[in-house]
Amino acid sequence: MKTVCIEYISQDELISQIRALFTEFSTKNTSIEEDILTRKQVRELLQISLPTLHTWIKQGKLKAYRKGRRIYFLKTEILASLEKLSNQKYKKN
Repeated sequence: MKTVCIEYISQDELISQIRALFTEFSTKNTSIEEDILTRKQVRELLQISLPTLHTWIKQGKLKAYRKGRRIYFLKTEILASLEKLSNQKYKKN
């Protein structure tokens, strides 16, 4: 991020820089929100029931994050876990 002294820039420049910062922030914030899933979204993605999802969390197959009373998942971790589970299923012992 570029540091600018307010005394030496015009009002128009200041407004344009503030708009650029808001645009950058909203773009980054959107990508983060797309990567966070709720229990319902994970259930639909994996096509499993909520009790199965709960069991998989307890077994350590999926990693869940809590914020208050809500549970969230990272989409990248869910997809990686799904790939790992499918590889283990067909792996010879």
